[in-house]
Amino acid sequence: MQDINSVKPSRAWYVDSLVEKVPSYSCFYTSNHPKNDNDSRSVYQLSVIGPIDNKGLGIETHSYGTLNLARLTSSIEKGIFQLNASAERELDEKMPRVIVLAFTSGIGFDWPLLESHLDQTLKINRTLSAIAVLRWSTKSEPLFEIFHNSSLEDVRTLPGDAFVNQV
Repeated sequence: MQDINSVKPSRAWYVDSLVEKVPSYSCFYTSNHPKNDNDSRSVYQLSVIGPIDNKGLGIETHSYGTLNLARLTSSIEKGIFQLNASAERELDEKMPRVIVLAFTSGIGFDWPLLESHLDQTLKINRTLSAIAVLRWSTKSEPLFEIFHNSSLEDVRTLPGDAFVNQV
């Protein structure tokens, strides 16, 4: 930002000019680097516009990556298969079944997308009692957001006290 302010941006910035020769600077960066072909990649664009009439710089960010829903669904399906096999092995076909998800890079702006996807996943999978998502509090303490299945059939619900520190 100091380089832009002194009108000496580094080569990482794309420099353009808007109407009336107002400078526009853009830079792309990756927030998480995929470890394999199935991982998603989030790319963000930082745009700085100005200064405009001594009002200072205007800063905007744009996201170009999102949750890898296909990979998430595949992992949940594998988990459901394992949970059903466990219930069969334990001779308890009605035992509650829960999947816990944790994301190394956090959810950020994708939280509404994740909520919608998990709600739909639970409606389709009527033997899955709940899905818990690990989140971190502002005090860096683990919290669990629990999504209970309202369409549950032939399986017990997850007890309300199954998780400590739930939202």
